Amino acid sequence: MEQRNLLLAVVASIAILLGWQFLYEGPRMEQQQAAQKAARQAGASSNPAGQAGATAAPEAPGSDGATIPKPQAGAPLPPRRLATSRCPVRRR
Repeated sequence: MEQRNLLLAVVASIAILLGWQFLYEGPRMEQQQAAQKAARQAGASSNPAGQAGATAAPEAPGSDGATIPKPQAGAPLPPRRLATSRCPVRRR
């Protein structure tokens, strides 16, 4: 009985993962690829023939174009915390 339940759980998990891939991620990836292709075509048609290599590199999949802010030169850094399982918190 336990082996049957385990097998059913594995089959259900695989079905959920495959359904997610085909019904959600697949169309989303196709939409992103179509948008990138359209952007490349629009960029290529607006560039003169001599400047074909002047286009920007494509962004990584999943990135929304946001940049990570750089810390300022004089700004203090946040304190670091050490995460160890052997060192319990001691109160004085």
